[in-house]
Amino acid sequence: GEQDRFRRRDRGRPGLLGAATALAPAASPPSGAPSWRLPRPRAPHGVVALVRAATQPALRATASQASAMSARAGDQVLVGATEVQVDWPEGWDAAVAERAQRLAADAKVSGPPLRPTPPPVTAVLLLHQRMGRKEDLDAFARRVTEAGMMAVRWDAPNHGARLIDESANSHWLQGNLANATDMYAQMTSTFREIQVVLDFLPAKLAVDFAKVAVVGFSQGGHAALLAFTNEPRIDVCVSALSAGDYLLNMTKRFEYFNAIAARKDMDRLPPFGALFPDALNRVVTRLDPVHNTERLADGARPLLLLNGGADKLVPVECNAGLVRKLEPLYQSADAAEALRHIIYNGVRHEVTPEIEADSLAWLARWAPPARL
Repeated sequence: GEQDRFRRRDRGRPGLLGAATALAPAASPPSGAPSWRLPRPRAPHGVVALVRAATQPALRATASQASAMSARAGDQVLVGATEVQVDWPEGWDAAVAERAQRLAADAKVSGPPLRPTPPPVTAVLLLHQRMGRKEDLDAFARRVTEAGMMAVRWDAPNHGARLIDESANSHWLQGNLANATDMYAQMTSTFREIQVVLDFLPAKLAVDFAKVAVVGFSQGGHAALLAFTNEPRIDVCVSALSAGDYLLNMTKRFEYFNAIAARKDMDRLPPFGALFPDALNRVVTRLDPVHNTERLADGARPLLLLNGGADKLVPVECNAGLVRKLEPLYQSADAAEALRHIIYNGVRHEVTPEIEADSLAWLARWAPPARL
């Protein structure tokens, strides 16, 4: 059936949204099978490591021991009801060790400090595609941490380890006539989970976020743009293969799917109003980017939109109208270069190396890593 496809042209290296890592579970794991989750780290992280390194006699003299206690890649952190994976930036251990060593030296003179300050980090929230899981973003997360930023990701609602009803992720031609509502409900839930993550993850990790960026692909791209529109604490957004106009996207998809049904001698879909009810439209009007351009453009925060020129699931037009509304607002704020819409000719609903590279370049320009 027609569904989100993420193919890589450079088959010689792992795909951004390709197969999950060896930690991923089988589709139906046998009873008693080990979980995919990494064991929770026993070592304290962030400011906890600094405090102990500076105040415990056994650790006061050796920065290497403090480094061993610092946060590690792949931490699983429970934030509210959501388990997020945190991959720390390269160089974090060394920065923690250096600070612990400095604090230890200071403590010999004036005693242990009460409030050591951990290094701030630039946090990049990564949102995966429909029918995907957070492990699909492993390779991209590594590139984020190699660039000196923290990568934070989790399974979207009803995806990955949080899957409840697989049929709710299916589309109209696959029998799920509530698909438009299910997708928007999942994207809105992800946006609200982002708010909880921003509220509480810094406290759980005992670090400050110097900047917050969100990067999403396909349904994750929709959710990223939705969150960026409605949450001012997000400083930078990269939204790939997404639509800022959800109603237009579903209208185009309705036409596309009906054409497929006619070509394959399948039953036509019910009337569009039955698939996109008024109750859903009221929510979309309240939250969707195309209806909230003044809010989205407030502060002229950097926004990168990436669309495939041959994408039939999310056509370019679904962001083009949004961009036309945003351009004068960004220009009036003397921030025209903070808004960019890239269209990749001939690219369908897939993440290409160019999309990856442009996403990382946007992060490097507008959300550079904090100095550790």
